[in-house]
Amino acid sequence: MGLTVAQIKEIDALVNDIIKQELSVYTQEVPIVDAKKIKGVRAMFEEAYPDPVRVVSVGTDITTCLQSEFVIKGSVEFCGGTHVSNTKDIELFVITSEEAVGQGERRIQAVTSHDARKASAEGEALFERAKELLNVENSKLQQEYQILRNEIDISVISHALKTELRSFCEKNIESKIATIAKEYLKQKKQEGENVNQAIIDQLKENPQQSVVVRVLFEAEGNTKIMSQTAVSLIKLCKDSLTRDVAVMLLSVDPKTKSLIVQANVPTTIVTRGLMANEWINQSIPGAKCGSPKTDVAQGKSQPNYPNNLDEVAAGALTWANNKLI
Repeated sequence: MGLTVAQIKEIDALVNDIIKQELSVYTQEVPIVDAKKIKGVRAMFEEAYPDPVRVVSVGTDITTCLQSEFVIKGSVEFCGGTHVSNTKDIELFVITSEEAVGQGERRIQAVTSHDARKASAEGEALFERAKELLNVENSKLQQEYQILRNEIDISVISHALKTELRSFCEKNIESKIATIAKEYLKQKKQEGENVNQAIIDQLKENPQQSVVVRVLFEAEGNTKIMSQTAVSLIKLCKDSLTRDVAVMLLSVDPKTKSLIVQANVPTTIVTRGLMANEWINQSIPGAKCGSPKTDVAQGKSQPNYPNNLDEVAAGALTWANNKLI
């Protein structure tokens, strides 16, 4: 189990408090037999250290550490690396990551001095941008948020702040995006229902017509909207006209310009020879449907679909009517 945000903040605060105390850092080579007697000394005792071993102490000189009655309150360890001469030289300490490296083992990574100040400033700036996104136009929010999320993911900032920032984004920005999407689907569903009613009025004038093909630009390639619209139209036909009608909807993904096709065929019409998957594959140029289902199928073209959709719709209608002759 990893450290909590509160624990990471506590460690950050503890280290920075020691930095502010401007404690001297002492180093001395000590016979290893004496060094191991220092109470509270930190070392990897299963490793082989040179004799004498270099001892580093923060805040207490080595001679005092070697006194048998002295109990270490700060940091004393065996170490061969270089160190500052005073904790004030570190300036600032910021934990940037905390992760598992093995069973029961975790690693903390941190930055100091200039890098720590940079990490703090960048973290605060990212948090401000996240707050500002709440005032961005709904149409731009998803794209702007994705850019911000990418920057957050690769940023070297306080680990605690990054965790809090992600939580803020989830609770505020992502929930807002979800609400916008829900309202969008509700609006498009209503638009689809209005169109469906117009189609019903048309079908009333043509009692022999049992196929509908329509270009649904307003769906913008959203397969959920297209599926709901097709199901709603078939039900409306059954309820209002007491007859089954096969439905094909065409739309275009605004990003890829791919043609998206939705075909729903009631069982009574499937038995007459019109199958949803075949209808897409045989009548829509460039669209492919890999579904084996004959009653409900979806198809998609390659990006930048070149054909005129009204002409494609007319061709699909003719093909379906010929199958039902």
